[in-house]
Amino acid sequence: MLLYHCDLLVGMASVGVSAAGLMVCGSRGGVIGAFFGCLLAFGWLRSRRGIVTIPAIGLVSVVLVALAISAFPGVFETFNRFEDLDIKSGAGMHDGRIGHWPDGARAAASYFPAGSGLGTYAYAHLPYQQTSPPYWFHHADNLWLELAAEQGFPGILLAASVMAILAVAAHRLSGSVDPIDKGLGACGWYLIGTTVVTQMFDFGLILPGNLLTSAALASAIVARGFRPALMTKSGAQHLTEGLDSAPAASVVFEGGLISKPQRMFQAAFGISVVLVGAACLPQLKSDAINDTLVRSAELELSRDRVDPNAVQRIHNRIRAAILTHPTPEILIADVRLYSWIGRVQTVTAQDLGTPEEVLDAFERARRIEQRRRWYHQPSTAPKPVKAYFDAVRSSQRALAKSPLGIESRMHLVYLDFVHQDVDRSQRAIAQLATLQSQTAKQMAILAVLVGDAGNLESSATYWRKATERNVRLTHNALRYAERYPELNLSEIIAETAECQRAASRYLLEHDLEFPRLKPQVDKFLEHAIAKVACDRCQTKRQTAVCEELLGDMHFKLNQLDDSFVHYNRALQHTPTNSRLRKKLIKRLVANGRAEEASRLRDR
Repeated sequence: MLLYHCDLLVGMASVGVSAAGLMVCGSRGGVIGAFFGCLLAFGWLRSRRGIVTIPAIGLVSVVLVALAISAFPGVFETFNRFEDLDIKSGAGMHDGRIGHWPDGARAAASYFPAGSGLGTYAYAHLPYQQTSPPYWFHHADNLWLELAAEQGFPGILLAASVMAILAVAAHRLSGSVDPIDKGLGACGWYLIGTTVVTQMFDFGLILPGNLLTSAALASAIVARGFRPALMTKSGAQHLTEGLDSAPAASVVFEGGLISKPQRMFQAAFGISVVLVGAACLPQLKSDAINDTLVRSAELELSRDRVDPNAVQRIHNRIRAAILTHPTPEILIADVRLYSWIGRVQTVTAQDLGTPEEVLDAFERARRIEQRRRWYHQPSTAPKPVKAYFDAVRSSQRALAKSPLGIESRMHLVYLDFVHQDVDRSQRAIAQLATLQSQTAKQMAILAVLVGDAGNLESSATYWRKATERNVRLTHNALRYAERYPELNLSEIIAETAECQRAASRYLLEHDLEFPRLKPQVDKFLEHAIAKVACDRCQTKRQTAVCEELLGDMHFKLNQLDDSFVHYNRALQHTPTNSRLRKKLIKRLVANGRAEEASRLRDR
């Protein structure tokens, strides 16, 4: 009996393993997609009983899931992630993908109707960033959005056509009495539901394994659906008595032999598809070889960068690959190698005696240091070695192959002490600022590069954007302003309360480290006092820290009355803060307010 139901047991085991995988993998989109897929599949199977059964099936599924969660609390990672969501407080709702999708939609609208091209999304969306989180989205985490941006109207039409063909095939299978057709019909609706929903939150169908599996299932469903094994005479009616009454039904094979022209057309179409795929194989193979070579070169260079023979061996492999298949990635690897060789040659060309001199020369041979020296002390800047010119040429070739390339542009900026085209570097920095406007760290790097070139106005703008996106960069901005005191502190720090607090605290704590900024510090503190916004703090402790900071700021400006008012407010929020109490008593005594200090001491 067990062997007789072997197929059923295999099916049940497959469903159980798949369901368990969904519950423990942590994919909320996968669970939602499976739910809608099951809803479509079971709703289609029971469509004879009316569409009212579909919400009933959904309700039963929700109840079963709730029972599973209550029976095994904390076991299923996916449901634990659902529990982390709190719509009222917004906890767990800040998914970076959601913030990125409006930017992807703007890019798709801009490139419509033709799209930006296959595989270009990582760069194509960069000029349209407004709401994205501060990191680079190589994919949209929404396959349909990425499809619209890259392939435009043709891609949307193709995807819709595939889904429509699959839906028609699944619907046609409803007229068959063959159990295989019934199963494939249910599989078709499940495939449609899960694919449409899950790919709204992911791009898993791009992965070859997922795509091949989906293509195989869809092919079987379509092939069976457009030539079902058995059909009722009416052509598309469900059997009312089920499979037990199938022998009594009058059934015939639909259609007949395929005509010779049809067979020739199908064969020609299949052969053409295979030939197109085969024509792409050499390119795909070369890309894979180059990708492997770039990764292995990076690992070997990090390990053997001080061994000239090893560096030359790595470089020879890179140069050989460039001759056969010069992709942007392999050209960028060539730029890195030439830059490293140029740095080493710059050091070895000097007459150095002690190890300390070598280390110091090696530090000064960094590209950013040579660039800074070329802008500010051109008479002391060494002449660039030949390797740097080769690096410039490879950067230009990489940029020609990838016009929106970020790394190739950045290398040209770092190497402007070699090509000495200042206008070109300034344009490249402006373009990079557009392409990386949401990335705080990159904006800070651009602020340094453009400031070293003497454009302090743009440097202040980039620092302001960087600190607005990452408050921790306020420290970097202030240290950079010490190098160029012409920068206005109020212009390089964002106006947000968090940035104003961080900058004020840092200036007060490191007052002696910024002698060149002393004329600006008091002016900045006066400006920041109105911006720190202690009333926006969410906890008493945060408010107390903010009030103490305001007290310190007023004290630094010799505004003693206001200072002591804020210190007292801070103590009201944290009356057990003995450190702040001692600090306030000490400052009261030092400023001739012993009576107030005595009262505070006696509290």
